[in-house]
Amino acid sequence: MTKELITWLHSKTHVLAILCEIQMATIGKTLAVLRAMLTHWLSHYLAYRCLLELQTALKLLVTKHEHDLMSNGDVRSCRKTETAINTIKNVTSWHTMAQWKTLLESISLMTNIHQAAQARPEHIVISFGFLHCCYSKVENATDLAACTAVLASIKCCWGQCDQEVFIAAVIVNPSYKISLFQKIPLTTCAGLAALFRCLWNCFYSLDAPLDLYTGLYEWFP
Repeated sequence: MTKELITWLHSKTHVLAILCEIQMATIGKTLAVLRAMLTHWLSHYLAYRCLLELQTALKLLVTKHEHDLMSNGDVRSCRKTETAINTIKNVTSWHTMAQWKTLLESISLMTNIHQAAQARPEHIVISFGFLHCCYSKVENATDLAACTAVLASIKCCWGQCDQEVFIAAVIVNPSYKISLFQKIPLTTCAGLAALFRCLWNCFYSLDAPLDLYTGLYEWFP
């Protein structure tokens, strides 16, 4: 219903004009109605968030102008207007919208980090871990299907990437080193030597020099 409401608002310029007047009279500024893009998680989150911020203004719009809204247009247009008005009046619709906004918040945050100009490989690993932690803790049965889908997507994406490169990026970061990978074979001296030997061979097609191992032992005393 949210998508249909946004589409309806964008198709009614006079409704948007009235909505702007209501906002200026109540909060002294205007908020835009954003349309979500299919493959852009951040746009979905922002669309839900903006619509929730417009909730009071939209309810005032319906309260004051419902009759005028229903009296304009042909039968098909009036049917769409009625559906939009019912969505605005429906408390459950707003509750569901708020749930989706909360679910999308973590994904949109990580997407924003990934697309930042200063993003680094270690951010990818940490963000995957953050998302897995967030969606693994959701216990609400209503959100379980969505969370399961997100977790499956995270697992699939992580399984398809060059994990060793991203893990090594975290390990050589002085802020983390091996703190995020405690109690696993990877963080032993032998595990670290094998990891960096493999990466050195992949990058340079040469055997790792002795200095690499010496540097590792100095880096992880």
